[in-house]
Amino acid sequence: MFTDKAWMQRLAIGIGTMVIGAFIFFQTKDFTMFLAVAIGIYAIVNGIIVLVTSIKTNLSDKIKKGMVIRGTVSLGIGAIALLMPIAFAKITWTFTIYILAVQLLTAAGMQIYLTIQMKKVDYPVLGYIIEIAISIMLAFLIFTMPQEIGMTIIRVVGFLIFAYGLILVIKAIQTHLGSDETI
Repeated sequence: MFTDKAWMQRLAIGIGTMVIGAFIFFQTKDFTMFLAVAIGIYAIVNGIIVLVTSIKTNLSDKIKKGMVIRGTVSLGIGAIALLMPIAFAKITWTFTIYILAVQLLTAAGMQIYLTIQMKKVDYPVLGYIIEIAISIMLAFLIFTMPQEIGMTIIRVVGFLIFAYGLILVIKAIQTHLGSDETI
């Protein structure tokens, strides 16, 4: 059972999450630069993780070489996505979204090769196949409607964050009231 302090913390986190979600949903123009920078940071971190993983795995040299290429490309694209919005702000959003689409396609292409190699050594690949499909679909959407997809993605993220915050608030209140019904 939660203490008074624990349910209030949950409630505060839920309300804070709802505020962030609402801000993202309604202030997309202010959020776009933040998103581009955040995705750039993600690509850099992902590139580092892929490079470190390539060093630590006991896979074949072909797979390791592919992972090194993928990690290096991710680092480079992430650096561009991180630095370009800071340097050129508004113009950069469209360019950055295209760069991210190229990164998605490059990563998907490399992952197809790596997945084939991993399948040959009976490594589980279902998660990689799903990642490939999602990357290709997102890249296609970005290339066909970059501004619309960028704003849509931001609004969906904002809505999901808001909904998660609302669920946290409801669960905190249910916990505090001692209700057995849960969401």
